[in-house]
Amino acid sequence: MEYNDIRTHEDARARMQDGIDYYNERITAWGQVHRLRKKDGGDFAVLSKNFDNCRFYHEYGCNKLSVTFKSKKHGYETDYIYLDSGYYGDRADTPDKIEEVIATTIARYTEWRDVDARGLAKIDEVLTGIDEKLAELRRTIEDGRKDGIHYAVQYYIKNKLGIF
Repeated sequence: MEYNDIRTHEDARARMQDGIDYYNERITAWGQVHRLRKKDGGDFAVLSKNFDNCRFYHEYGCNKLSVTFKSKKHGYETDYIYLDSGYYGDRADTPDKIEEVIATTIARYTEWRDVDARGLAKIDEVLTGIDEKLAELRRTIEDGRKDGIHYAVQYYIKNKLGIF
């Protein structure tokens, strides 16, 4: 469901739940990536051998790490972490740095999931308040029909709210 498909409280709750599910699936997938070590506790020489349940590859000039998982809504999905400089600052080119980047990704997804969960808890209350105001606006527009100003009122509201 897209945001522009929200027409009812149920649609809004479903969209908020979709966001929570989206992040939960990614948190779970990245949480299943494990750091591997040699018997002596050291790192493997080949970077990809230091982790399981993920894939390392180079594509379009970028080093990436990915996880693939089964989604509730979309079948199998893949989520990516770019290992080169950018969002995370330095290049993640050691097992320790990659482990840190995975932890940062999980923390970021957890934060965003929690924001959506707080929103889900409040969405009915907020929409009920909005419904009351919309009913008042609808009455104002209907009253404007008597005086022939309903179109001007509708466009005024639309432009004031920035609805295009």
